[in-house]
Parts: sequence; structure tokens; C-alpha cells
Amino acid sequence: MDLKFCKILTSTLIFLFLLTYVQCNVMPQIYTEKIIREGDTTVFNCSYTSTKYVLIWYVQKSGGSIIFLLHDQSKKEDLDKEYKERITASHFSESKTFPLTIRNIQRSDAGIYYCALEHGTM
Repeated sequence: MDLKFCKILTSTLIFLFLLTYVQCNVMPQIYTEKIIREGDTTVFNCSYTSTKYVLIWYVQKSGGSIIFLLHDQSKKEDLDKEYKERITASHFSESKTFPLTIRNIQRSDAGIYYCALEHGTM
């Protein structure tokens, strides 16, 4: 394998995004693969059609369990210290979107990101 290719590959992160909905939401699943350099910023989009819900972001890192990141009512102080200064998610109820922004991407951020809609309240 070409050494230059290996260096490029190791200097990028591959993000997988899977949009998931719970309890009969009619939105289709969307899969997006992103290749991002360390230090960059990325946004994962999430849209929905339901009402009376809680919106949640999760991540599953390679070989690991699914980990809760935040929900639409999370405050900065509620976030895990690994993400506290780097992730935000804003709920736009008029457009029914809940994008997740990750700044200063690190290799440890690589994983599958899930946006989930849970009916009810937290």
C-alpha cells in the first residue's frame, strides 16, 4: 500500500451518520458517510415529522456501545467533558430539524452518529 495514501487515510476521520426514528415516525432512514480532517467542523443533519417528542443524539464508536451525547433540552454543563466545548445541537421547530455540530474534530470522534426521536418528554 502506498505510504502517501496511508498518511492521508490516517489524517482523516470517517464519520457515518444514520438517521433513526423511534415509534412509527414516517421519515426514511438516511445514511451519509463523511471524511473530515482533524481540526475541521462538521454538521450532521436531522429532520423529523412528529410532534410531542424528545430529540436525542447518540454515537457508537468502533466496536463499542451506543453512547448518549445530548437531547434537545441539554445544557452545556450536562455534556460529557470530551465534548463540552466542541458539540452543539440546536432545535429548529419551524423547520423540524435538529442538526448536530462538532467543532475541532478529533480522531476519537470517529463513529456512527444517530439522531433519534422519542415520543414523550424527558
